[in-house]
Amino acid sequence: MTGGYYDHGDQGQRVRILQRMLRAAADRESWEGEIPRETGRYDDVTRGAVRQFQRRRGWPETGIVDRRTWEEMSRLYREWTAVPEPIRPFGGRERRIRARERSDLVMILQMMLNELRIRYDGYGHIPLSGIYDDTTQNAVRTFQRVNLLPMDGETDVHTWNRMAQQYNDVLRDNGQ
Repeated sequence: MTGGYYDHGDQGQRVRILQRMLRAAADRESWEGEIPRETGRYDDVTRGAVRQFQRRRGWPETGIVDRRTWEEMSRLYREWTAVPEPIRPFGGRERRIRARERSDLVMILQMMLNELRIRYDGYGHIPLSGIYDDTTQNAVRTFQRVNLLPMDGETDVHTWNRMAQQYNDVLRDNGQ
């Protein structure tokens, strides 16, 4: 980094981070041309990608990462790679989702169970009906058994929070 800017010839971890952010921008914005690899060296390909980033924003195409370029690239990268917050519908209250309940919460529960089913044997795809039917209840029991939770087949705050945590872990692992 020379004079507070990233420029040709610079090296190091921050250049590697820059290259990672440029790759994300190229993927999101369907760039033309060569995309830099994460080498940690500010080479000609990296400089060209910085120019393309600047051009797409209507800025002067210097190929140098100044403060404005870095801040905008960082902001966009955080936005693109943000991990969603866990779903916490109970707000700390002691509530249970029980057999035959019909609600949006049941549909969210079914979506999480479907995403997690690859981790657990014992249940298949659950139709997104919003109805806490026998299929949903059996999948919840399987989840509770594997996670050493009381196996009552009802979804209380402890079952929900454990499931939401694992669901968010899967999303993060899949880069969503």
